Amino acid sequence: MTALKDRIVARIRAAGPMRIDEFMALCLFDPDHGYYTRRDPFGAAGDFITAPEISQMFGELVASWLASAWIASGRPKKPVLAEIGPGRGTLMADMLRTFGKIAPELLDATTIALVEISPRLAALQRERLADSASPRSGSQSVDALPTARCSSSATNSSTPSRSASSRPRRRLARERLIALDADGEPVFALGSPAMTPPPPSAATQPDGDIVENSAGREALMAAIAGRVARHGGAGLFFDYGAENGFGDTLQALRAHAPVGVFDCPGEADLTSHVDFGALMAAARAAGLDARLETQGAFLCALGIGEKDEATAARIAGDRDRLVGEREMGLLFKALAIAPRGLTLYPFAHG
Repeated sequence: MTALKDRIVARIRAAGPMRIDEFMALCLFDPDHGYYTRRDPFGAAGDFITAPEISQMFGELVASWLASAWIASGRPKKPVLAEIGPGRGTLMADMLRTFGKIAPELLDATTIALVEISPRLAALQRERLADSASPRSGSQSVDALPTARCSSSATNSSTPSRSASSRPRRRLARERLIALDADGEPVFALGSPAMTPPPPSAATQPDGDIVENSAGREALMAAIAGRVARHGGAGLFFDYGAENGFGDTLQALRAHAPVGVFDCPGEADLTSHVDFGALMAAARAAGLDARLETQGAFLCALGIGEKDEATAARIAGDRDRLVGEREMGLLFKALAIAPRGLTLYPFAHG
């Protein structure tokens, strides 16, 4: 049992069942024992590999999209390139290098803004970007970003979420909580019907289906969309999930393999699938347009892998991991938000 698991068990004993979003927040961001506050989880030596870590092609194509968004927005003189959850800084480093080749005037004008809650990862990002000449700011929230036209963001499947067992025919939903079994081990349990009514989309689901929601993700999107609506720019988001998804997607990952959600709190990554439909609704409520593509379709439309024959053969494996139907191509999505009427290829805005 980990030290954090001991604390969680003691807290449930003292205060009763715990909400899932509270459990996730403790496991991921506890100052002393949180997963992201204590470790570098990325790469072969970590617990998972992100798209930017697979190949620099990902960052190069994202940079080309952002450069086109900057041009379509009228080439604002002082743009802010903001990334939420920048990991080791790999994506940002690849984008800046690409800007230097395809849009040096954009690179010269840009202020880099990194939104990171983990002090350990923030230190890795500073080290990775130490040679960048672009002005840089760091913050733990979107609200603290510099005020200017803003491009680029990333959703985070580790944002805490909640779930309920829906009873749509009676318009009731019993929230799924974390309690203790007879042996004092954490288990899922149903609470009173406090999450009522369930989301409108749950009305089409059979009784007993799991419905997840993440107020944190939707609030984050609302904050980003509000900034874009006020100041201009565009946002691009990558993560795994669906436009309309149901079911229990909460999962834990350690050393590139799934583990039980309660096995080792604080020592495994916890995520759930992103409800892109809810994020699109939040962006549209701010007056923006929102469009969704699979990651595979997005990267292929921008020309991933279109190199000479020798180079194409060398990068084929990385390309397949990013766009393959059995890899990241279908499960991962690319969501773009922008002011209405701003056309950003390959998304059909407006």
